[in-house]
Amino acid sequence: MLFEEFGGEVIEIEKNEIEMTTVLPNSMESLMELVANQNKKLAALEEIIRKQVSKELPDYTEQIQEVKNELKLSQAREEKKDQVIQDMNEKLDRAVNFILEMEESEKKKQVAAAAEDEPKKSLWKRLFG
Repeated sequence: MLFEEFGGEVIEIEKNEIEMTTVLPNSMESLMELVANQNKKLAALEEIIRKQVSKELPDYTEQIQEVKNELKLSQAREEKKDQVIQDMNEKLDRAVNFILEMEESEKKKQVAAAAEDEPKKSLWKRLFG
């Protein structure tokens, strides 16, 4: 039986009473084999732990740098777009002002032309009628 070969504790349950019996290994060789197997298992577990601890997180520095570069380029595009919009607004304002000045100039010309077309009245005629 396994308990006789490797030792351990056997718990017997009889009529709601727990009895514990200790079974020792048969020989010194089996005990040494058991300890050697346990040491191998411990060494394997230690190696697994060492590997897990020594594992580094994936290196994302390249991806982070790429994202930063894309962000800088995006900000530059945004600033350029804002500058273009501002320039367009300034040109539009100048065009509107130019059109308004042209309309005023045209009205002044029309008023002046209309005034020239009227015969000049004397001061007495302008006052009395």
